[in-house]
Amino acid sequence: MPCIFGTYECRTLRLNEEIALNIGPDEKLVGIEILDAKEVLSSGKLPKLVVTYH
Repeated sequence: MPCIFGTYECRTLRLNEEIALNIGPDEKLVGIEILDAKEVLSSGKLPKLVVTYH
């Protein structure tokens, strides 16, 4: 999946209190926000996320 560089107006899709996806033009994933990332990533609290590329 190629990276998308630049600045975009996007909408935020919250997966839970700590994790949000930034959705940009053409409904492409342009960012993932993880609040308190050190705690979230080390605790194993990540939700299962499957991304398909068309």
